[in-house]
Amino acid sequence: MTTLRTFQTEIDEIAHRELIKQRTHAASTAEQEKENRQPLSPSAKGKAKDAGHINGAEPTAEISRRSGLHEVEEKILTLLLSHARADHDEARDLVAGLLTQHKGEYVLRTGSQPSHTHLFEGNLTDVSDGWTGTPRTVEELDILKDQVTKVVEEVGGKTCILFEARTGHPRMSMLLRLPQPDVSLTPEVRCAVVGNVDSGKSTTLGVLTRGALDDGRGRARVGLFRHKHEIETGRTSSVGMEILGFEPSGTPILPNITNLADPDAVRHEKLGWEEISIKAAKIVSFIDLAGHERYLKTTLYGLTSGAPSCVILIVGANAGLIGMSKEHLAIALALSVPIVVCVTKIDMTPPNKTAETINQVRTFLNLLPSSEADAEKFAVDQPLEFSVTEVWSVPYVGTVVNGILNSGRAKTGDAVLLGPDSNGNYIPTIIRSMQRKRATVMTAEAGQCVSFALKRVLRASVRKGMVLVHKTEAPPRSTRRFEGQVLILYHNTTLQKNYQAMLHCGAVRQTVRIVEMDHPQGVLRTGDRATVTFEFIAHPEFVKVGMKLLFREGKTKLYHSFHLTPMSGMWARRYRESNSTISSNAETPYPTLLSKQSGISASYSLSPDPRQWGSDLSVNLVEPDDDLHNPIRGFSSVSVERGGNFCSARGVANFGCLFILGVGLITLFAGYPMISHFTKTQPTTQGGFNLGGINATGQIPSLPGNWGLIDLETPSIAYKMPAWTPGISSELQLVFSDEFNTDGRTFYPGDDPYWEAVDLHYWQTNNLEWYDPSAITTQNGSLVITLSATPNHDLNYMGGMVTTWNKFCFTGGYIETRVQLPGANNVVGLWPAVWTMGNLGRAGYGASLEGMWPYTYDTCDVGTAPNQTFNGLPAAAVTEGDPYNNNHLSFLPGQRLSRCTCKGESHPGPVHTDGSYVGRAAPEIDVFEALVNADDLAGQVSQSSQWAVSASSTKWLVD
Repeated sequence: MTTLRTFQTEIDEIAHRELIKQRTHAASTAEQEKENRQPLSPSAKGKAKDAGHINGAEPTAEISRRSGLHEVEEKILTLLLSHARADHDEARDLVAGLLTQHKGEYVLRTGSQPSHTHLFEGNLTDVSDGWTGTPRTVEELDILKDQVTKVVEEVGGKTCILFEARTGHPRMSMLLRLPQPDVSLTPEVRCAVVGNVDSGKSTTLGVLTRGALDDGRGRARVGLFRHKHEIETGRTSSVGMEILGFEPSGTPILPNITNLADPDAVRHEKLGWEEISIKAAKIVSFIDLAGHERYLKTTLYGLTSGAPSCVILIVGANAGLIGMSKEHLAIALALSVPIVVCVTKIDMTPPNKTAETINQVRTFLNLLPSSEADAEKFAVDQPLEFSVTEVWSVPYVGTVVNGILNSGRAKTGDAVLLGPDSNGNYIPTIIRSMQRKRATVMTAEAGQCVSFALKRVLRASVRKGMVLVHKTEAPPRSTRRFEGQVLILYHNTTLQKNYQAMLHCGAVRQTVRIVEMDHPQGVLRTGDRATVTFEFIAHPEFVKVGMKLLFREGKTKLYHSFHLTPMSGMWARRYRESNSTISSNAETPYPTLLSKQSGISASYSLSPDPRQWGSDLSVNLVEPDDDLHNPIRGFSSVSVERGGNFCSARGVANFGCLFILGVGLITLFAGYPMISHFTKTQPTTQGGFNLGGINATGQIPSLPGNWGLIDLETPSIAYKMPAWTPGISSELQLVFSDEFNTDGRTFYPGDDPYWEAVDLHYWQTNNLEWYDPSAITTQNGSLVITLSATPNHDLNYMGGMVTTWNKFCFTGGYIETRVQLPGANNVVGLWPAVWTMGNLGRAGYGASLEGMWPYTYDTCDVGTAPNQTFNGLPAAAVTEGDPYNNNHLSFLPGQRLSRCTCKGESHPGPVHTDGSYVGRAAPEIDVFEALVNADDLAGQVSQSSQWAVSASSTKWLVD
């Protein structure tokens, strides 16, 4: 039985050979195009000829390269220790060359270096064998540290100390890094994060990218979730993306959210991707994948389409390697992606140790090689190939695609081809603009993850798995059938011809079926290896020789690994003549399908003449079912079978069912509306409730936000208090409170569900100020109303008044408030007050108070008339009133909503049992009013009430 490692080794060798062939062919094609445009010199031709063999160098070349780098490092250190200016300049030039050769990043090691064997086994000591390199003293290390930092800064870079040992064998490792001039050149490392559900993947990423540790309730992960249900369940269900940037000095770029406790603040207070990209000299992109079995296909798509440089397998210490962790590990092994294991939930670790471990993880990520540096996978000198992994429709921009640039270069304004579509064709378009990590760039190179805005392309015509290539006369061919070397990693039954399952190949995700296989038994089981021919079910795709694929089926988690070979002319040939692979410029299969009937299409290709199908079209042909269609001779027009009886049990049952069904339909669509019309209660506005549940004024208060009637910061001791009236109730229940503890609240109309500041002049009391909402706010746990000498609306002063009119109303109870009066006790002219008024009138709006304030009267008599008189009577109303007002009782205009209202007149209700209306109005009760007496500068506070009608000779007894 073939093992996975042996199979992967063979597949990698085949893929490597095919890659060299493809790149050599691409180089020769480009060379031929150049020759057609402009002849090349012999030396340039020789360079182009060798271009395809660069990546096929032997391992000895890598060993030689490392040996040469070690010599350069030793030379740099020796020159820096000489203190000569010329040596210093030479060392600076060598450092600049190293940084340029390694894309602006290099790790410089100084001193004796230990053997990797002892280091990784954990038994390294000062007396261990295998130490290499030039020994250095502590003094030399200090000198080299300063000198290296100096020469790197001279070339515009930064350094940071990765490791330093000053005892035993003194040694040091330094990271040298140059800032990139543009976001398009910033190196990127793509890491896919996988693991079992609830292992802590999103929490770990949240801590790594946000800086603050988790609070044990999921604070760190909320910023990574993309959907509402993910926040509610705490589980990732989509392919999430997050980035971590590093400055040239190696310091991670993190937002300042250490002291934030609100999850919404943690979610929104973060650095934008464009801000991180501009500051960063290196970016680590995390692909946060789902851990639940339900979202396995999403995780699999993220692993195959994202082209990660490594897979971070998160394992919870409380559970171990269980469930989907094993499945994710198997997928990563099948894809030959390096795996990093991270153990989480070690609850006994001290906090300082946790912070130290997080820093070590960030340092490890900072040292990972960039994804675009993998020349085996991404080639800049090859034709453009861009895989589409995401598609959006952005307003005012158009269709935007995101994906990986597999080869070549792209720039804004390039003419490209998008495809293949459902017919295998390519659509011409132009790259309108591009972004990388949400920052606008002008160019992109192989290995980078970028987004393109395309011109004149509909969102519906683009799907995941398509590719963008340079516009040429001969676009790449699409593949419908292909052949692959298959190793069955696991399947609980057998596979045979016409078996269908989901195939993942980079960004391609589509159902395929097995057409042929070369296994002698005709079936495949776990551990079997064979050459299998597949066919896409829905539409052709862009695939290349040597690509690795995964093949899965629902929840059975069936995985396969392939060495893929697109097949030329498979619609015309059932079998291949040999197992040799073919080049990527093979003939497209579609003309063959139309020109020659064979394979699966031949089974469904019929002649337009039905007689060639073998059908007898004679009119005299008697068929067995003719009696069901032709009338029998001798029957009358009544379609009753001869000898039948309509009153049979079957006939009665059929008729009864039809009758019941008909009556039910008539009752539903005709009877029910009529019954409802004559039996429903007619709506009325005279009973105290208006249509729709609105209040008496026809308005509904606006309640934005999730506000409650009782402030959450009100102490529970205030929820109940003893009743003031014995015998009615033993205690009072709190129904509304507002502590005003949130600073900066505003009370403009619509800002608050219970309070609203007015914007008017209170002319009824001849005020000298204009009431403006800007004069009212909350500060230091209090509602603050400011009276200032600010001109407003041609008045010299500006103040404020806040009310609950039409927002919070009550019919009785106990009001408790704490008020600090304004000004000093020797300042006159101020009149602060806390007061209530009936909701049928609105303070400051005179028209709403006419005939409403301050009546509280429910009798139909002369008291509701203007001045409480009718034709000058009763006499007491004009003789026994206020001696300061000509002995008149009242100058009010009469009660607008009195009990004397006749039927048909305007009145909001309710009504008494005798049919008369309840007298209603807007009385006033002042909790307190305060002022400073101008005569003796003494402060005065009063509690009062105003209501009407008045009685003659009224005397108040105040206890």
